[in-house]
Amino acid sequence: MRVLGFVAICAILFGVGTSAAPAQRGDTYLGVELTRADGRLGGRREVIATKPPDLAKANANVQFLVRRDVKDEKGRIVTGVGYVAWREGKGARVWVFSLVPKAGVANDYYATMSGIANTRREPLAEFVLTTVGQSRPLVEMKKWGFDPFVIKLIRGSR
Repeated sequence: MRVLGFVAICAILFGVGTSAAPAQRGDTYLGVELTRADGRLGGRREVIATKPPDLAKANANVQFLVRRDVKDEKGRIVTGVGYVAWREGKGARVWVFSLVPKAGVANDYYATMSGIANTRREPLAEFVLTTVGQSRPLVEMKKWGFDPFVIKLIRGSR
């Protein structure tokens, strides 16, 4: 049972699983990638067809922060930043969130599979990327004293 729970949490956090159609080798897809401030890739995810009914529960790409002392404007410790992206026209709408402690738990850093249940998604930004190659720095992270990650629209291949 513990293994299944671990796999389910990984699927929710890191977007393992769903795609609109079966993938074929050589297919291309519209995707979004997150690059950390140091230039390293923090994750890449295919854009889904439509907006999920509940963004708080949708599969997402999450990048945990390396620093454990980052706090938002309400004094909550920020464990990570994630995003969900869906098609909008020829591009993608991207909803970005921070992971903060949920109500009733200690104000702490929860970057573990068991600890993630103690967080909730706090909206950080929402924007549309219209052309492949277009990017947007998450300047909202600057208010935490953290160098911004960058979100970029890509054309990927399998």
